[in-house]
Amino acid sequence: MKSRDHGGGVSYQTGGYTQGDGEQHKINLWKGFELPNDGALTVAVDLGKREAASNTAPDTRTFYDGSTQAQYTEQNTPFRTWKFGSPEQKDQINITANLDLPLTDEIALYGFSSYGHRKTIGENFYEPPTTKTVLNQSSYFKQRYPDGRSPLSLVSVDDFATTFGVKQGNQTSGKYDLYATYGQNKVSTEQGNGINPSYGADSPSHYDLGENIFAQLNTGLDYSRDF
Repeated sequence: MKSRDHGGGVSYQTGGYTQGDGEQHKINLWKGFELPNDGALTVAVDLGKREAASNTAPDTRTFYDGSTQAQYTEQNTPFRTWKFGSPEQKDQINITANLDLPLTDEIALYGFSSYGHRKTIGENFYEPPTTKTVLNQSSYFKQRYPDGRSPLSLVSVDDFATTFGVKQGNQTSGKYDLYATYGQNKVSTEQGNGINPSYGADSPSHYDLGENIFAQLNTGLDYSRDF
């Protein structure tokens, strides 16, 4: 993590795969700020996105059996090479801040924090109209997805962590470091191109599946000295 009291910078990266997919873009910005007593605050921001990359062979299954009002045929269906590989990633942002603030010759405050967010959109296995499950063969499913479907998994991840501490002392008398760290991770999941059997024909196609949150707080006191 950078610790600068002046200056700044901007950088840009782009790339992709030779087959033409998986294009990605990243922008990095950082800036240093001078604080009293030779202190420093450094802030950095990363922005990015990545398109999906697929590595799959044509699906040779029979897709259509005449049981749905499909707009495609076995010959012209675009689902013959459904996507399977690295998912799309969007709204990616990472922010970091690093603080160093001396108060006296022997006492200093410090802290560093980070926040990250990204949303991933992944296609699951394609389900053609000939998929023999109770759900796929139901009348309301065939009406909504006459050409089958590729269920979408949409996952949003938010990470946050911060540490704040105070240092005191010198190597002769000993150094104290009192600090506290708090972190939280939240994963939210949504379903796209979906259908809930409990609601039947009234089911939405897009709905939340819930979220998981993990949080943790740690505190500590370190002491060190030369002998």
